[in-house]
Amino acid sequence: MRKLLNRFWDRPDGSFLSSAAILSALFLCGVVAGTVVCSNLGSNSGIGEYLDGYVALSSAKTDTGSLIGYAFFNAFKYHALIVIFGFSALGVVIVPVIVAVRGFFLSFAITSFIKVFGGNGFALALSALGAQSLIALPCLLILASQAFSMSASIMSSGLGNKKASTLLTSSVAARIGVCFAALAVSALIEAFLTPLLISTVAGTIS
Repeated sequence: MRKLLNRFWDRPDGSFLSSAAILSALFLCGVVAGTVVCSNLGSNSGIGEYLDGYVALSSAKTDTGSLIGYAFFNAFKYHALIVIFGFSALGVVIVPVIVAVRGFFLSFAITSFIKVFGGNGFALALSALGAQSLIALPCLLILASQAFSMSASIMSSGLGNKKASTLLTSSVAARIGVCFAALAVSALIEAFLTPLLISTVAGTIS
């Protein structure tokens, strides 16, 4: 079991963990940037009106089934791009940018909740983003680390000499499959559980 877990987590050349460290640092840079930018936005930026509408819509008795398509798109949009660019030398540049952007928007959203709703904003942000983020963020790090190390391997071999078929090993496919299955669960949580959590929290602070 330990050998299987080690094989799942790292690549044979040992580049997976170093990629994870670099990308984690970039994600944190995005988080800091998102917090700073949101904190310095003026009161006329429209964030308050948007979040008021978002909370009201999430708290309403909406047909949850209609949210599933959006939830799946929201859950997979960053991760799918990362997987795609992992099979290209461009991934060396694009994957870190995607990771930093993900950190920026997550932090921006959390800071917006706190800025608009004060102390209650953290509870609202947790109900809106917490459950699915517990799944989505580890998957982001795993897939991005894999994609970054694969892209670096393509680049070092001469920009395209390695074909996707040689990169798609059983370990790579296993990581993608496990992460995508977890992201499907995350999407279902966003569609079915998140509106209930927001409604409950909004009801207690209103």
